[in-house]
Amino acid sequence: MTWGAVSIVANARAGTVVTKGASDSLSSVRNGGEGRGEEALPIGETARTNGHPSPLPAPRSCLTGRGSRTRPSFRQFRYEFSHRLIPVCCLLLAVCSAAPPIRAAEPARTVQTLETRTGVRFGLWGHAPAAPAPTLFILASTIDGTLGDAYFRQAGTALAAHGYLSVSIDLPCHGTQRRTNEPPELPGWRQRCERGDDFVAETNQRLSQVLDHLIAAGHTDAARVAVCGTSRGGFLALHFAAHDPRVKCVAAYAPVIDLAALREFRGAETKALVRSLALLQQADKLAGRAAWLIIGDRDERVGTDHAITFARRVTERSLARGLPSRVVLQVVAEPRGHTTPPGAPEQSAAWIRAQLEPSASPPKP
Repeated sequence: MTWGAVSIVANARAGTVVTKGASDSLSSVRNGGEGRGEEALPIGETARTNGHPSPLPAPRSCLTGRGSRTRPSFRQFRYEFSHRLIPVCCLLLAVCSAAPPIRAAEPARTVQTLETRTGVRFGLWGHAPAAPAPTLFILASTIDGTLGDAYFRQAGTALAAHGYLSVSIDLPCHGTQRRTNEPPELPGWRQRCERGDDFVAETNQRLSQVLDHLIAAGHTDAARVAVCGTSRGGFLALHFAAHDPRVKCVAAYAPVIDLAALREFRGAETKALVRSLALLQQADKLAGRAAWLIIGDRDERVGTDHAITFARRVTERSLARGLPSRVVLQVVAEPRGHTTPPGAPEQSAAWIRAQLEPSASPPKP
């Protein structure tokens, strides 16, 4: 199903994988089980046909008789050599074929925590580049919990191979951003909403200050800036893209679209700040902007339908202003509910490169 530039796709079910064993017999692997091919005869064992010895002569040693040494004929030597060498070669070939390819070890990356001149704490995955580099802001939880975890790092891992810098901050009510006597994480967000404390505006300011710092320090190419986020991080990533026009594209994995959809906000749905922070309110600012979203078809935690409604709204506002719709939404079959669907980080990385690098190939649908 397609709405303008908004597409919905489904994953194909996994089929049967057919493998070929060392003995060249076919074996099938179904539903994660393992097939087993024919077993080769042990080296040195005489081949048998219908229970009888093979008509081929058994290999003979170069030492014949009892204690007597005779020089073997060339024909006998050639036969014995080939008879013993061929099984060994077959075994080595089978082992090498089954072994995974050897890859060069990637340099280890660590999370570095730094501060801007204005006192904003942020983290880098790896070392700051010597020259301006394309930069990806990644939002999920804390600095270490985001950049130090491959699941939440998402596209950052794939883009690092292309020279991208990965950056993160502590989200509101997470890590150093949790205030005294404040509930952690989403309950803390609710408390701030009830008090009228706009934590999204504060987060946008911190992110913009980090971006200012990285550009001034010569680490970030101001023309190639992207942001991505998972769940609540996706919520803040979309808000940051709407806030700062220097962000050229945004990717969101199973994003929160409306805080009122979360169980932590039951009973607070009518609060003024909860309503104003709904991403539908940012559709005009995101009109014509590049946005990529993916969500499972049974995500009851954040609401699959909320993501669909949001994507349609951005498309509508784009077309109403005579702008191309650049929002891409993928709704995929995902029985696990609220999670990042398989393959999403790689797809989004290819999409981000296509937005920031004209020479990069667009991702395959």
